[in-house]
Parts: sequence; C-alpha cells; structure tokens
Amino acid sequence: MDTKKYLEELLEGAGHLNQFPIKTTDKSPDYGGYVKIEDKIYRLSAWVKTKNGKKSLSLKAVEADYEGSLNSL
Repeated sequence: MDTKKYLEELLEGAGHLNQFPIKTTDKSPDYGGYVKIEDKIYRLSAWVKTKNGKKSLSLKAVEADYEGSLNSL
C-alpha cells in the first residue's frame, strides 16, 4: 500500500512507529511514523533515552499532508 492510501485510511487517534535500523547521525530518531489527530496527519519521530538505567521515549510531532510530506508551519 502506498503512503497516501495508508494515511487516508488511518483511523482517528491511531498511528504507528517503525524502528529505523540505521541512524545516519547521533541526532537521528530511533523510530519514525505517523499519527492522525483531529483529521490531521502528523509525522512522529522518537528517540530512546536512558536515565538511571530506565528507558523512555522522547517524541516530536510535525504536521504533514496526506502524502507524508511535511507542511511548512
């Protein structure tokens, strides 16, 4: 399924994150994906953080269009 069709069929309040197997830089996200909130698509980036032996995720969401391209805000 192409990205546009997938994003059009994405349920409200739902999304996904996929792990990136290779990071191009130290600042590259560990995971990426999309979420649909109030009929808008957001591209998600997530970084795994470890502090005091406990792991957590740090997230960033940027509005995107239904083809997955980032909207200029």
